[in-house]
Amino acid sequence: MSYRVCRSFEGDWVEMAPGVRRKVLTYGDELMYVKFRLEKGSRVPVHSHPHAQASYLLEGALRFQVGEDQVDLGVGDSIFFSPGEPHGVVEVAEDSTLLEVFSPKRDDFLR
Repeated sequence: MSYRVCRSFEGDWVEMAPGVRRKVLTYGDELMYVKFRLEKGSRVPVHSHPHAQASYLLEGALRFQVGEDQVDLGVGDSIFFSPGEPHGVVEVAEDSTLLEVFSPKRDDFLR
């Protein structure tokens, strides 16, 4: 058996952009959980990556850009992005917390 326990006090928050921080919660080769905190008014530039991504909004309100579409998320809403699909956060209406799952793990988040 192989498992990993990550305690909430372990690891550092990493600032990705002004007002946007992430913290890896746990991971294996094929799956990774990451918590994001976004301050009101911050943004995540539109980008893509070779990982599937599911995002669940724990608190707050924000707007994703997905290709040419914009999608508003409120508490309890979730969204899925296929590998390579362009997406970003174009508006954070209030301080927000996202739980995101990536498959496979994001090695770039472990550096």
